[in-house]
Amino acid sequence: MQALQVRGWHRLPEIVSPSPVMALVATSEGLWAAGTGGVAWRPPGGGDWKPKVSGLPLTSVAALAHAGGQLFAGGAEGIARSSDGGDTWEMVTIEESAAVGVSALIASPRFDQDHTAIAATLEAGVLRTDDGGATWRAANFGLQEFEVTSLAWTRGENVVAGTPSGIVRSPNAGRAWRSTTGSEGAVVAALAALDESTVFAAIETGGMLRSNDGGATWSPLEGLPEDVQGTTLFATPEGALLLGAVERGILRSEDRGETWQHVHEQVPLSFGVGEGRVYAGTVEGVLESPDDGRTWQQMPTPPVHDLRRLLAYDGGWLVLGTHSPPARFREGGGWETLESAPLPLLTMAAAPDGSLYASCSGGLMRSTDSGRSWEQALAGEDGQVGRLTFRSDGAGWGGSHDGSRLIRTRDGRTWERIESPFGVLPLAALQAFPDSLIAATYDVRQQTAVLWRSKDDGDNWERVFEVQVYWPVVATLPQPPIFTLSGTVFLADPAGRWTQKPVGTDGGVVRRIAAWKHDLIALTTTSVWRSSDEGTSWAKADEGLPMDQVMDVEVSGDRLYVLLAGGEVWWRSL
Repeated sequence: MQALQVRGWHRLPEIVSPSPVMALVATSEGLWAAGTGGVAWRPPGGGDWKPKVSGLPLTSVAALAHAGGQLFAGGAEGIARSSDGGDTWEMVTIEESAAVGVSALIASPRFDQDHTAIAATLEAGVLRTDDGGATWRAANFGLQEFEVTSLAWTRGENVVAGTPSGIVRSPNAGRAWRSTTGSEGAVVAALAALDESTVFAAIETGGMLRSNDGGATWSPLEGLPEDVQGTTLFATPEGALLLGAVERGILRSEDRGETWQHVHEQVPLSFGVGEGRVYAGTVEGVLESPDDGRTWQQMPTPPVHDLRRLLAYDGGWLVLGTHSPPARFREGGGWETLESAPLPLLTMAAAPDGSLYASCSGGLMRSTDSGRSWEQALAGEDGQVGRLTFRSDGAGWGGSHDGSRLIRTRDGRTWERIESPFGVLPLAALQAFPDSLIAATYDVRQQTAVLWRSKDDGDNWERVFEVQVYWPVVATLPQPPIFTLSGTVFLADPAGRWTQKPVGTDGGVVRRIAAWKHDLIALTTTSVWRSSDEGTSWAKADEGLPMDQVMDVEVSGDRLYVLLAGGEVWWRSL
């Protein structure tokens, strides 16, 4: 499989990595799909999907809404909004609250007049904005359950919300909530308003509820078998109901839920409508229906996977994410998806003996067959690490994201826990050098990074220095020994002293550092730079690159590889 030529760069075949499409929004401006890797957009009438993740401050997106010319995205870290169709993003202000996991977003039908929208969260109840989405605050008066799974706006200011213990209703656009009759104890998976009075609720354990008075009172729906477990629910423009059901796919009803027809085998996670078509997001991509959900066809796969990191390995490449299976590339062989890789992936690294180590929620795993199968290396919490580093003699270290745990191996196979001196400060870097071990912690409140060094394989540590930085990313390189803070690179001289030099000329913050022979390659937030004099001077090396889509860079042999959002890998000779 040959690479394609792109403006002086060679482009490898695109990675096809289906990822669950958790949310869909369709408008006259196009179709937006969201998932673990962020947001992608497809222009009206068709065309290629384009990633919309430049500056997106969310690691994954579970909810989308479009109102007042703005696109709102909700995810694990809160809510982001864009006023230019997803080209740029900013986090909204959530008053008196830390980051919250958003499960649903809905805008008032009169958003242009009342500037109101509501967000459901998994631990903080309901958030509400009345200033067009700039500022959000908790709106939980009367709410007894703070895990909210779904929302539906019926008429006027009447809103209903689903929780694991029943349905609540707000008669005043989300300012206050009250319990509803007939829904007590129902674990609500999805809601949909068919018209101003008729609302349906899919129950996670099976069956449905219906309300004929805007959500005030509920009764069981007799037409759906009780063993049908709904995951999502949607009312079409022609007044039909679409239900996504576990192991059933898509069911459709034209008579207000009295009878149902099976119309597709894929299980939808989200629905959307626009330009006379209905869309369904599934674990395999996006389905499209031109006839109100009666028939469906598969659309091109949107790039909403979260593959964001390049790892050179065994003469080829691995592209890694958190929730998407890693993809492996070999010259002449194309891409291979490592379906058995443990997920969610906290980190992955290659050991000197060629084995792969991956940390996940189940602990630390090891593969000796290039990632095709895995065995337990260190079970439980001790194996849950966000940083892994190895020395050429096979010794290795790992550290948890919060800095509270360190692990070590002396032979590359057996691991032990060692004492951590970092408290609970986030671990920004962990790197093994030939004669020492370097770690960096970051205090987000003080915006300071502390560099730590160990000369005895991690038994004892000393603080080297502390510096104020505004970017909690520390890039490292084992040979030559390098680490970066903000826009500065620190290099070790033969005597072990560190010298610091600025990277580039535009004030960008370093995201990744790599080396080729005597040259350094640095990816910053604005450019790709190259230095041939140990970081004293830098020249741009990104001509022809779409910098707003660059996720990572790596050097292998005499080639510079660049990973773009959406799964494209470009390269050119150095």
